Amino acid sequence: MTSARNPSKPTRLRGVVVAALFALPLLALIGIAFLTSSWVGSANASGQNGAIGEARAHLERGDGVAAEMALKRALEEGATNPQIAAWMGQAEFLQGDLVDARRWLSPGEFVNEDRAHGFQILGLVEMAEGNLPAAGWAFDRSLEANADNALLWVDIAQLRYRGGEHGGSLQAVEKALEIDADHPRALEFRGLIARESEGMVPALEWFERGLEVAPDDLSLLGEYAATLGEAGRASDMLTVARAMTKASPGNPKALYLQAVLAARGGKNSLARRILWRLKADESEIPAQLLLLGILELQAGNPAVAADSLEKLLRLQPDNRRARQLYARALLEDDAPSELIARFADAARQSDADVYLMTLVGRAYEQTGDRDKAAWYLDKAADAKRHFVTAISPVANVGSLRSEWEQDQRSVAKGIAFVRGLVASQQFGQAIAVSNKLAEFHPDSTDIAIIRGDAALAAKQFNLAMQHYTQASRIRQPSSLSVRMAAALVDSGKLREAQSLLVNSLENNGPDTEISELLTTIAVKSGNWEEAYAWLDYGIKAPGGQRDPELLRWHAEMLLRLGQDDEALPFLQRAYRLQKSNPEVAQTFSEALKRQLEASADGTVFQRKANRTLNERGRS
Repeated sequence: MTSARNPSKPTRLRGVVVAALFALPLLALIGIAFLTSSWVGSANASGQNGAIGEARAHLERGDGVAAEMALKRALEEGATNPQIAAWMGQAEFLQGDLVDARRWLSPGEFVNEDRAHGFQILGLVEMAEGNLPAAGWAFDRSLEANADNALLWVDIAQLRYRGGEHGGSLQAVEKALEIDADHPRALEFRGLIARESEGMVPALEWFERGLEVAPDDLSLLGEYAATLGEAGRASDMLTVARAMTKASPGNPKALYLQAVLAARGGKNSLARRILWRLKADESEIPAQLLLLGILELQAGNPAVAADSLEKLLRLQPDNRRARQLYARALLEDDAPSELIARFADAARQSDADVYLMTLVGRAYEQTGDRDKAAWYLDKAADAKRHFVTAISPVANVGSLRSEWEQDQRSVAKGIAFVRGLVASQQFGQAIAVSNKLAEFHPDSTDIAIIRGDAALAAKQFNLAMQHYTQASRIRQPSSLSVRMAAALVDSGKLREAQSLLVNSLENNGPDTEISELLTTIAVKSGNWEEAYAWLDYGIKAPGGQRDPELLRWHAEMLLRLGQDDEALPFLQRAYRLQKSNPEVAQTFSEALKRQLEASADGTVFQRKANRTLNERGRS
């Protein structure tokens, strides 16, 4: 144990918990997001009125440095180590010094009235270091001392969520609300679960309940603002973000939210300035890196964007959006060979990302290898005719099998193996392995989703829906809604798929991908006016005006409806965004020809059509 009377380290505040504020997926690291919560526990009478009581007051304000100094003074005044151990451990924890926090807490030498609190903080230390079984043991000891602690049950809910026990996590936070229906942390966590499972709009009610109790709570305000933004309520989001900044000048989450708003409003320079103020390029916060990458791409700085996106991919190797953007940044930075080296193999998989295939094809075009370019571009064009692909490309199946057989309880290794089996079209074995994983982790939504993916790939649509429905009770991000819709569409249940996706939009706000899928359903149903309406909705969603495929498709709908004049501006914008896209160029040239035929003065349109066709021929 570190000597309390002669500490060997300087006292300082370390920001080990800030990164989790913006981590994606949001609940994957949710335990850390609560590390700055206040803990209220018992203390002996002398401690309440002396230096220990002063330290506890500092801890409730989140000031670990001041608390540590007060506790050292308590020792000088005659307090014993067991009397301060729980509080000193918390003070070190708040400063980010997990090593010294453990030294104070792990012996479990607390006065009786501090046992519940001491073991609770020890559980948080273990959870912060990823030692989930040890955290569970510590929380159990805390429960033995005091089971009616709402915040402890919130901590248990976080632990269970991180461990994949998603149903158990919900039960734990509901237990916390039974103990204290107005506990801010319990209401916040319940809102986060609602955001994952029900959508943005239902989640707002939980955050609003929390803010009625604790209107100045920065953590609640941050989640409320973020959820307002995702629900499409930008002005309300800005109001809350400004309130956060007023209460806490320089608050990093408030600044990030303002950067998001600026970007959505087309004020990209302002958004970039805010991110540079946050030093987003040095950050390990995924959301900051993603937004910075997008903004730098739009500003014409692909090399800078590539740096941020490459860093993001190291943090989140399975982040599909980051992979697409990184590949695009490499292409725009005139680095086709690097793009090919990084992504060509992945783009060859039978279930590869359509956009990634297209980018690899364009990269081969830039290197002059037109045969390989044509293979990827033809493959991408064919893939666009399919409704959805659930599984992403993976590495060698043999190595994945070996890793899983060494640790069959591992969720990550098991999911990777199932993905590999699906990618190699070993559907029966994929279902068998996913079922085995479910025996070990019956309460995991991640396992339920991969079971659904395996069943969907095997065209067992009803089975896929059973697994997806189980997962959706706890988490239903847009990607899961898309999977469920795919199962319904492929089994011929178009209206059910449409209803599910519409419900997702109502609860989560605009989403370009879901708008495109609703368009697909409308086209399959032969309802072209409805298809146009969904595309128009997607165009107005954040990012819709910068999506060349969405713009092209929107224009095609207008052309089909005979509205040629309205279609041309969308095609012009799509062509400016991506001149190398053959379908955009084809549709644009055909629209210009139609204008030529209908125009009394055709010379202008003839020149436009010829120029477009010539540019397409050179691409």
